[in-house]
Amino acid sequence: MNRLVRAAGGVLWRPADGGPEVAVVHRPKYDDWSLPKGKLNKDEPHLVAALREIREETGYTGRAGWSLGETSYATRDRGETVPKTVRWWAVRADAGAFMPNDEVDELRWLTPEAALDLLDGAEPLRRWASVPVDSAQLLLVRHATAGDSSNWDGPDELRPLDSNGRAQTELITRVLACYRPVRIVTAPPLRCVDTVRPLAQQLGLPVEPDPLIGEDNAPPRPVVHLVSLAVAGETVVVCSQAAVLQPVLQALAPDLGEARVRKGSVWSVVLHDGAVLEAGEVDLQ
Repeated sequence: MNRLVRAAGGVLWRPADGGPEVAVVHRPKYDDWSLPKGKLNKDEPHLVAALREIREETGYTGRAGWSLGETSYATRDRGETVPKTVRWWAVRADAGAFMPNDEVDELRWLTPEAALDLLDGAEPLRRWASVPVDSAQLLLVRHATAGDSSNWDGPDELRPLDSNGRAQTELITRVLACYRPVRIVTAPPLRCVDTVRPLAQQLGLPVEPDPLIGEDNAPPRPVVHLVSLAVAGETVVVCSQAAVLQPVLQALAPDLGEARVRKGSVWSVVLHDGAVLEAGEVDLQ
């Protein structure tokens, strides 16, 4: 079986007076124009790789937005033809400046229409253009594992994360930091708070306990409240329990069906003017 080449990249965009502009890069090796992307390093999550490759190819740091799916094609690698998959994200540019390098000798900031005309593989850009840039994103986190409640003698609210849960939290922190959320809101149980506490500490944000997203509040109240937490053009992280997140996802994104909200999993909901545009599980790998 052919080995699979895994890569990641993004639609790097910035606000401009005439509307958002996107970055396209010229690769002299192939003499083509492309969206910035590249191969994963060992044990590197796709989203972390996407931001790293964007920085290396364009000189710009950025914050991740919603997923733009995956593209697949055949490529030449080490002298043989192998399958390659690239996962894509919307990425808003922050500080930076382009400097020509070994892989990229030119960068252009273009309107989406001009970029579509220039690119060969433009499907991620079409997906990006279908979602308004001022859309809000909620990242719904089910708390990491906290052992078996039957083996815990104290109050359930104080049940701590177990060793596996702490490892899950490390991965959650590494990936969700790429989105640079503006708020981190959590249900009150300690296992919820401790799942997002390292992320908050890394970003310099407070952890905001909120009883309204705890499992004592039956739907539909958490649904309405969660939507109210969304911030236009920004990402908000919300951590809670399955009894809350499962019905919330079913209410907001019925197309997901009976999606299983596993401990330590993260789900993205993208909204615009209160309407859900897309939803799905965030791949932490």
